[in-house]
Amino acid sequence: MKRHVIAAIGLCCAAAAEPPAFSAEATVEGAGYHLVVDPVPDPNRGPLQVFLRASPQPVIYWAGRGILLSAPKVEGPWVGIARQSGYRLEFPESQRFYRAVPAVRPVEVYVPPSYKPGIPAPLIISLHGYRLEPDFQESLIPMKPLADERGFIYCLPRGEVNQTGATQWNGADCCGIYGSTRDDVAFLAGLVAVVSEQLSVDPKRVYLVGHSNGGFMAYRAACERADLFAGIASLAGATYYEPSDCAPVEPVSVLEIHGTSDEAVAYAGGLLPTGEPLPSAHETIARWAGYNGCAELMEDTERTMELDLNVEGLDGTVSRYSNAPPGVGVELWTIHGGTHYPLASREGESSELAVRIVDWLLAHPKP
Repeated sequence: MKRHVIAAIGLCCAAAAEPPAFSAEATVEGAGYHLVVDPVPDPNRGPLQVFLRASPQPVIYWAGRGILLSAPKVEGPWVGIARQSGYRLEFPESQRFYRAVPAVRPVEVYVPPSYKPGIPAPLIISLHGYRLEPDFQESLIPMKPLADERGFIYCLPRGEVNQTGATQWNGADCCGIYGSTRDDVAFLAGLVAVVSEQLSVDPKRVYLVGHSNGGFMAYRAACERADLFAGIASLAGATYYEPSDCAPVEPVSVLEIHGTSDEAVAYAGGLLPTGEPLPSAHETIARWAGYNGCAELMEDTERTMELDLNVEGLDGTVSRYSNAPPGVGVELWTIHGGTHYPLASREGESSELAVRIVDWLLAHPKP
């Protein structure tokens, strides 16, 4: 079967129209699949130079940061299929066309097997911690298997690299942002927009999950785009230290999960290792109870969850606010003896952390 690489050295390059926003027409029946999108607009986006190595197996390479697009014909629809140069072509397969375009911040999007165009599905975006990567985030809070089971669209974006070479989100009061003015809230809003253009996303069920710096980022996004996000779940994060720095325009469901032995983001608050003041885990949810108009705090003293396999037996208790607006939740899950990095699995054993987070979020859509 033939394949064509559409680029400076490919076939039909002169006749190929600029691809539209990344299309999601390439649904794989009965199996989940990945798309690659770039939420950062680039009006000067054009084709990159592409190289095809034919032996021993055809591999497509391109120069620079980009996304490889594929289409059944030159006119499209074009689908983002890879964000790393060195894409191997598998045979046999029907004729396809390929081209690569520049990408500012490419993001892989996982679409579950149950997804059907036209039927809105939830969207969950998971944000890694400081100096970490999306793959580590998935190992810490493994959600891809749950995307298959629960039917949500799943994104694992990567924070930008700061001047020290560390990946980072420009979140709420966290991690020494080195004077960054990067607008990561706009980036996340753009990610929601571009995924929603190409897939059927339920606007009432768009959620953020974040660990550490990613949790701080989720709080900032909830403060600034409460209209967009139905709920957030933060593991070892915190909201702004000053209550006046956050002014959500409507309620957002908030779940904070925090270990009492967290050595980096202290459960009791104080100062971060980078010097920023830090509210405690209880102060964080109290602030959001106030923003959301909740009233009474109810605390369960019995340990009913297994959230960290590093801790023997059941380790999680729940503190929740009542009298919330319809559909809104504000909760703290305390991991007694838990550290900054709860253990999700070992030797065939899995904690309840990921599944409980997903089920909690999906139970709290926008009204």
